[in-house]
Amino acid sequence: MRKKLKSKLIVLTLLALVFIFLGGYMTYTLSNLGKTKETWIVPNSSKTYNKFVTKDILINEIKKQNELIPMETELKEEVTVNNSFGTLNIFKKLQTIDFFGQGIYTVDLSNLKSDKISIDKISKKITLTIDKPAIKTISIDEEKTIYHSPDLGVLRFGEVNLSPEEYDVLMTEVKAKMKSKLLYEDVYDDALKNSESTIKDLLSSILSSTNLSNYDLDINFV
Repeated sequence: MRKKLKSKLIVLTLLALVFIFLGGYMTYTLSNLGKTKETWIVPNSSKTYNKFVTKDILINEIKKQNELIPMETELKEEVTVNNSFGTLNIFKKLQTIDFFGQGIYTVDLSNLKSDKISIDKISKKITLTIDKPAIKTISIDEEKTIYHSPDLGVLRFGEVNLSPEEYDVLMTEVKAKMKSKLLYEDVYDDALKNSESTIKDLLSSILSSTNLSNYDLDINFV
């Protein structure tokens, strides 16, 4: 009799535990019914502007470049040195020399003022007024210099020999002639076009991730 009573108590206890578990599970399920998990997406910063640019900020960013080198061009100058004695052909002594060099143009950005740039928010256009490109340097590659055979009268011999002072004067003349070539209209027009393109590339780089990235760019040279 006691064994049967004990068995019934065990069964009832197990059933009570099962009902408690089922009740708790049903309560949890019902309390979460209708709820959904929320997934938070971090905005992609590469697709949003990371800074807003004012005129002063833009000027400062441009001035950081100090100067631009928009174009380098190869140069050649042919010079004939006359070391003749008088005008008689028998004393003639001429020698032609080919000099090769390189000319470099520069655009100075270091002194750019805020009044040289305008930002039109209506037409979405940025206008930059800047000095025309200038000749920065003219260098001569003396290793490429070609000395042609001298043109000699019957009473003259050897090549033309120049003193250091005479050679310096010759170099000054050669560079002056090369400079004049750099100012030829067609050559200088190329320097202007390259300068405009280089400046626009610079501005596009500065503005690429700003609120002005879709503005048109206009470059005026003075």
